[in-house]
This record gives sequence, C-alpha cells and structure tokens, in this order.
Amino acid sequence: LSIRRQRQMCIRDRYLAARVPVIVWEESGMASFVNKYKVGICVSSLHEAADIINSMTPNEYIIYQKNVQSIGALISKGIFFLEAIKKAEKLVI
Repeated sequence: LSIRRQRQMCIRDRYLAARVPVIVWEESGMASFVNKYKVGICVSSLHEAADIINSMTPNEYIIYQKNVQSIGALISKGIFFLEAIKKAEKLVI
C-alpha cells in the first residue's frame, strides 16, 4: 500500500474507532468500505456533502450511528487487521 493510502485508512479507522460516521470522497479507496458497512457517506464534493447532511432524516443518521458503533468496536479490537494478516498468510503459503 502507498503511504497516502495507509494514511487515509488510519484516519478513517480513527474516526470509526471513535464511533463517528465519516464523509469520504466517492472515488477514494475508502468509499467501498463506507458503502459496504453503511458507516458514513460518499460524496463527489463538499457541496454534495452539505446537501446530503441537510436532507438527512433523523432515522438515516441513527442507522449510520448504529453501524459505526458495531464497526468501531471491531476496529478497536483489531478484527479487520487480523483478517488482513490471515489473507496475507494464505497468499504466502
């Protein structure tokens, strides 16, 4: 992984470990994770982020909050890191 990608993942993981929904650029490598686990929003611009946030219902935000609670706990326990190690070991063996 590039240094930039590692830094992005670290930033994302810090927010998620703190149980804070994230906003990421839709073209970033983090977008698939955010969409898959529904832990935030993916946007093409800051204007779009503002529009999405302003039109978000309380129920939509509650869903993000619940999802980020679960994922944040997994990140804090290192579950995703351990899964990555297992995948890497399979590639080597």
